[in-house]
Amino acid sequence: MLTGLLLAIFLITSAMLFSKGSLWDNLWAWINVILAGLLATQYFEPMAESMPGKDYHWYWDLLCFWGIYCVAVSILRMFFEAFSPVRIKFRVPVEMAGKAVFALLAGWTLMCLSAFSLHLAPTEMTAWGGAFMDKPDDETLFGSDVLWMAFAHKMSDPDAGPISIDADHQFDAEGLYRVKYGLRRYRFQHLKGSIGTSPQP
Repeated sequence: MLTGLLLAIFLITSAMLFSKGSLWDNLWAWINVILAGLLATQYFEPMAESMPGKDYHWYWDLLCFWGIYCVAVSILRMFFEAFSPVRIKFRVPVEMAGKAVFALLAGWTLMCLSAFSLHLAPTEMTAWGGAFMDKPDDETLFGSDVLWMAFAHKMSDPDAGPISIDADHQFDAEGLYRVKYGLRRYRFQHLKGSIGTSPQP
């Protein structure tokens, strides 16, 4: 089921971009997904920590991640429309091949982001039939979550990363992201089981 969901995100996104966008449009769509994803990855935790309301403690990480992503994608899209009103045209073979490649890349990147965000969801360890991190070293489809983590970690490297702020703000500097949120899901499962409802923090 989980593999099917991730594949559906990949295929639907790719198909929509291929059917509606040009090579130029899809190139920028891919860039927008990457930039918005990096911003969301870098800043969802500080935002979630500042949010009020203990009743929503388990949900803020996921909501903040996708909230930042959606806002960033919208702003980047408006920037693209404003500063690139003229689309570059290519010969038909190049156009068709190029828009397919960038549609697939954008779909793949969004799938990786989706797999990454599953770690933030307030779900039990047995969610998805135990197909998601049943063991600490399990990976999602083709390791898509790990691929995004490694990319975000590299991009926020304080020595060379283009989105680096300082040494204290590198994403997953200690490589404990999956462990941290795996333990969070374990705690969620056991607290929920003990009280029968969505637990308080």
